[in-house]
Amino acid sequence: MQPTKRVFNRLKAFEGLRLRRYQDSAGVDTIGYGHTKYAPQLDEITPEQAAGLLVHDVSEFTTLVNNYMKVRKYRLNQNQFDALVLFTYNTGGIKNGSALDSAIRAKDAPAAAREMLKYTYAKGQQLPGLVKRRQYEARLFVTPYLDLKNILVAVPFLL
Repeated sequence: MQPTKRVFNRLKAFEGLRLRRYQDSAGVDTIGYGHTKYAPQLDEITPEQAAGLLVHDVSEFTTLVNNYMKVRKYRLNQNQFDALVLFTYNTGGIKNGSALDSAIRAKDAPAAAREMLKYTYAKGQQLPGLVKRRQYEARLFVTPYLDLKNILVAVPFLL
């Protein structure tokens, strides 16, 4: 699966654009739209470089979530996929055997959403920004996905 444009738009909104390296709330060197991998080597970047890093990072987390789907047998709709790309972009992944992993494997979307809501702490403190972010991801995860393009193909008289 591939993420929708919503993933990029939400990440830009959640992360904000910072063209100079800074330490995030967990003390990790960060730059651009929440990029951490190469941030220790970068002092300053352009908006174009930040956009490129965002595309690179989303690609890595898309691969991660697709691997979860394959190896862990996750069956996700597009909204759930997007929510997990957003979630893993911020948290780094989903621990195998965790309550979140178990809920996703069991196809229990409400339980998975409740587990996602627990990831709101950095350095032992609950952060309002992470609370808002997890609320968005949890809502998205439980929202049914309606693919209108396929419905219109299946029922052409609606055109």
